Amino acid sequence: NTKLFDSIGNTPVVVNSSKNNGIGGRVNLAPTEKANTITFSDTTTAESIFVQDEMFIGYSHVQGLYPYKDEWSKRSLMYFATLFRKNAIQMKFDYANKFNRSKASDMFVLLPVNNLDQVAFDFMEHYIEAVEKICIRSIVVWKDKIIETTKTMVNQVP
Repeated sequence: NTKLFDSIGNTPVVVNSSKNNGIGGRVNLAPTEKANTITFSDTTTAESIFVQDEMFIGYSHVQGLYPYKDEWSKRSLMYFATLFRKNAIQMKFDYANKFNRSKASDMFVLLPVNNLDQVAFDFMEHYIEAVEKICIRSIVVWKDKIIETTKTMVNQVP
């Protein structure tokens, strides 16, 4: 543990955190875990559920949910992780009632299905893509307001 963060590099280290996608730093070591994994800490609350889209090193008490088929893209994993996190948060986990591997494996997550009763990966992809576009649009609107406010302030300077 003390040597893990001695170097600075490109490999993310996922720790027991609910911030920064769970990444506690980046080191100059080879990754030990695969990308496209959902991670969570079994020592904190459910806010530590994230999708890791890069290969990474998992710190102690970081659990991984690995898709059993290649059909799961980053966006479909984000859809699942959002539902997984919502369910876990509604179950009121905290530091006394920890969200752990056993409780996670007992959770049910309802996924959209198509007419053939198969998981609707296309729906999940398009839904997350739409949410991303809405977020980007709101950032552009916010940026434009900042620019306009700055121009107005500059023009008012004597």
